Amino acid sequence: MLSYILYLSRRRASTSNDDIAHMLVGAQSFNDRHALTGLLVCGRHWFLQHLEGHENNIEKAYQRILNSKLHDSLSILGSGLLLGREFATWSMAGLGSSKLDTAMAEIGLEPSGNTVMSTDRTKW
Repeated sequence: MLSYILYLSRRRASTSNDDIAHMLVGAQSFNDRHALTGLLVCGRHWFLQHLEGHENNIEKAYQRILNSKLHDSLSILGSGLLLGREFATWSMAGLGSSKLDTAMAEIGLEPSGNTVMSTDRTKW
């Protein structure tokens, strides 16, 4: 059965665009091998990712995501079952968007680290 996870995390100040490009290459390779698809939106201060596939493979990817040094303050926004893939042809599409930062500021999430976000990182 297909599942998905949607999460938001804060991009570390030390994370460069080259770091993100390198990470996307690794993610695409991993996702190809594990039949995962999805989308990563990268803002200047935030990441938003939708990842979909079989539950056990999402769990493997989630453990890699948790261990990444490119971000912190991961908060799961949603997870569950899917009837079909939303991003069937994308092993991992990466989009840059300043609108993500604007949207986060509008709802009161600041990149300073002073915003309280969920820290339950044990299970997606």
